[in-house]
Amino acid sequence: ACQERGVLWIESPFPPEDPGAHAALAAQLQTPVSLGASYRTHFELLPFFHASAMGVLSPGASESGITESLLMIADAVEQGVE
Repeated sequence: ACQERGVLWIESPFPPEDPGAHAALAAQLQTPVSLGASYRTHFELLPFFHASAMGVLSPGASESGITESLLMIADAVEQGVE
């Protein structure tokens, strides 16, 4: 239904501590899962990158700061996440 309605991504559908749930949903959808705003460091996002739990990164620079946001973006590029 998301694809039919033109939804571009689904943002943070589960608690931020659960990469497995995000990965399971991402594997079932064509619409990408977006994560990032709930995390303060790029280290917190590594389990999500490794689990292929997201298709879009949306860091919250006001929470994580510019340097950490840039590190998150670098990790996303390395993992093929938009």
